[in-house]
Amino acid sequence: MTTTPATAAPAGSPTTRIKFTTTLDSQQRVLEQVGRGGVKTYGWNELTGTASTDSGDVQIQLLGNVDYVNGSGPFFGFVTMKFASLSTLGLRIVDGRARVRDDGTTGLRSRLRVIGGNAAMTGATGTGTMTGGRREELGTAIELTFDLRIRGITS
Repeated sequence: MTTTPATAAPAGSPTTRIKFTTTLDSQQRVLEQVGRGGVKTYGWNELTGTASTDSGDVQIQLLGNVDYVNGSGPFFGFVTMKFASLSTLGLRIVDGRARVRDDGTTGLRSRLRVIGGNAAMTGATGTGTMTGGRREELGTAIELTFDLRIRGITS
């Protein structure tokens, strides 16, 4: 975590930038294929993992819902981050998109919006991005980079 001055925040209200890359593994999923040849996939997936940051480990849980045609399409859901400080931050996935690339891998990207938090994250606001991909089929591990800008964190 690094703290930088915020351009949009009031004077004295710093923005904390939280950025890390992690691999999340599927814990459970319900994915259905329908349509001619099973070209449409919908359902949900719970993925979890851990990332190391300068301030300690972060536990991540992603609850993702998909609505894909031939492996590409929108996704939405929630991300929960539990920090070493015992703080929790909840995020909503906004405008998530998956796109199958020519090499068969899948690119993932979305915006993130803070829902809220507890402990040091109580009153937190902010936004961010989540980008990355998957090398194998839907429901397998994904590698993601989270880049957040959070205001209202207490020490």
